[in-house]
Amino acid sequence: MARRSDHTREQLREMALSQAEAVIVRDGIGALSMRKIAKAMGYTVGTLYLIFPNQDALLLAVNLRTADALHAHLLDAIATATPQQELRAAASAYIDFAQANPHRWRLVFELSTEQPDQSAQVQRRVEQLFALIESLLAARQPMLDSAALRQTAAALWAGVHGMASLHVTGKLDWAGSDQAGGMLDVLLDGLAPPVR
Repeated sequence: MARRSDHTREQLREMALSQAEAVIVRDGIGALSMRKIAKAMGYTVGTLYLIFPNQDALLLAVNLRTADALHAHLLDAIATATPQQELRAAASAYIDFAQANPHRWRLVFELSTEQPDQSAQVQRRVEQLFALIESLLAARQPMLDSAALRQTAAALWAGVHGMASLHVTGKLDWAGSDQAGGMLDVLLDGLAPPVR
């Protein structure tokens, strides 16, 4: 076992988050425990509790990192897209991220905490994602007023999120197709046809 002085508090935090993400990616959220994370770090569980007061706090930190990674992934996707393709690129990137990181992605939306300030932190990250979609939609549909823009963005985001969820669970064919790309085109053309 390592001694508490072997790493700084920030290094311990980073080690814990990396180990937690590795367990979640490999085995799913049900396999995670503070004891398992501490052991993988080479520290006692007591040391881990000095960094995170409980497992929910650790999972919240994982969620914040996942939401930030998702946002960066969407920004990367639209950076190389033409203005006409940015919205589709972002939607495809969202589905791709969920498919590549199913346990982490689901945890962002499934973790329930009784701490309002913690929930608010994750909610702000989700709103950041939503604001990106809303801005891309506004560029594609400049005639929409703010209320229509918000409602259309919400419907679009819900549709893309639903496709991602079905894709992650292997049930996309339940919607009548196993091709997310084709369904995405129908959704975008129906809700946000490009202005000609």
